[in-house]
Amino acid sequence: MKYTLVCRDSATALEALPEHSVRAIMQDPPAGMDLMGLDWERLQGLDFAKDLARVFAQERRVLKPGHWSLTWAHPKTSHWTAVALELAQTRARWLRSHWDRFE
Repeated sequence: MKYTLVCRDSATALEALPEHSVRAIMQDPPAGMDLMGLDWERLQGLDFAKDLARVFAQERRVLKPGHWSLTWAHPKTSHWTAVALELAQTRARWLRSHWDRFE
C-alpha cells in the first residue's frame, strides 16, 4: 500500500486532490483569534466559521467514504470550528476538549 504525506495549506492543497482519494486528514486550522497578526488569522466569529467551512467542504469531497479527519480547535473558539463543520455539512463523531482533564 502506498502512502503520501502532504504538508501544505489545506485551503489550497485540497482543491488539487481528486474526489474520494484521501484516507485521513490531520489538521490544526487557525484559531480565529488573531494570535500572530497574520492575514489568514484576522477573520473572527461567523466570518471565520464561513471561511473554515469552505476548507471543511473540500475535505468532505476528498475523503474516502467512512474515513476521517482529526481537527484541533482552540478551546476559546472551538464553538466556531463546530459551526464551520456544520456549515460544511460534515458530521462530528467525537468532540473532546483538552479542558476535559480538569473536570
